[in-house]
Amino acid sequence: MKTKKILEKDLKSQLFDVNLGDFNGDGNFEIVVCSEDGRVLILSNDGEIIHELFISESKPIWDIELYDITQNRKVELISGGMDGLLNVFYLNNSKVELLWSQQFQSSVSGFFIDDINDDLQFELIAYGLDKSLRVLNLQNGNLIWGQLFESGIGTVKAYDCDGDGQIELIGGGNDGTIRVFNGKDGSLKWFKKFPRNIRCLCCFSNKQIVLCGGDDKKTYFLNGVNGDIIKSLPMEEYVWGSISYLNKNNRSKALVYSYSFDFLEDNFIKNKLKFKSKLVCLNDNLEIDWEHAGFNIEDLKIIQTNLQYIFLGTTKGKLIILDENNGTIVEEITLSSSINKLTFWNNCLYCVTRDGKLIIIKLQE
Repeated sequence: MKTKKILEKDLKSQLFDVNLGDFNGDGNFEIVVCSEDGRVLILSNDGEIIHELFISESKPIWDIELYDITQNRKVELISGGMDGLLNVFYLNNSKVELLWSQQFQSSVSGFFIDDINDDLQFELIAYGLDKSLRVLNLQNGNLIWGQLFESGIGTVKAYDCDGDGQIELIGGGNDGTIRVFNGKDGSLKWFKKFPRNIRCLCCFSNKQIVLCGGDDKKTYFLNGVNGDIIKSLPMEEYVWGSISYLNKNNRSKALVYSYSFDFLEDNFIKNKLKFKSKLVCLNDNLEIDWEHAGFNIEDLKIIQTNLQYIFLGTTKGKLIILDENNGTIVEEITLSSSINKLTFWNNCLYCVTRDGKLIIIKLQE
């Protein structure tokens, strides 16, 4: 694979997320990023700032999502951050205006869009450190159903984890619980208690197996029907992220990675540190196909072209491209600082960094 950097734009504050969509309905995709100083910026593909929104004074915006809520061929912008505001914006005659807003009592941990109640309409699923999980009407922000945990919520995913043909919401809490809710009405189907925070989860839906992990430094494999532990895998560091997917042979796989905070002790030696964190590729027999040690991963994406590639953004500022089949390193590119988030569109990889850079890299096989 050949790579070429085609844009590097300094946006003056740490960037946490990047997404793309046609915000103004002109047929071209704009780039949207969010920052540590409470801004959301909408840029052209050559890096020109089109709109700059000051959403939260000096409080980070963690996540952004783009979706055509009003079905007018222009995407709306959804943002959530430390101030607890979940906002939806739209473009009205070249002016960005608020469509609706939902207030959390603490930081918004995350959100995503899915049809979880089988009504052929997409809902917005949002969760936060105020202990709440909310399923919202995407059009107006009205609450469809909600649930409370005993502590803040770190991760939520939507799967049919028990094989009944219905979507469940699976949540992992800072109270150490996994809780599984019926997608239609929010009723609790089962829960499981672990010693410490749950940071990540995913699911082998074809075998009704839930994978989860967190601060006790183990990956657990749970029966998706009742939460019973099937087996566990020690990881040495905090289990931080996971994703399940189908490979090119239509076999269910999962990537699980751990995270080290050793670099916080002395930032000046970050590039010399040998991290104990791991990336593990698992098959649906719960066997390790391959693994890498020493990658401290901030974000991970899987992209299928002629082959299937895994893209890693790391704490040390390295963009690493792996062959999904065997984990071989295909390419390694050093960027200016830690890579917080990656996204892919039109054969380009869009990266945002801790030192406030938006970087676009063209990919060619």
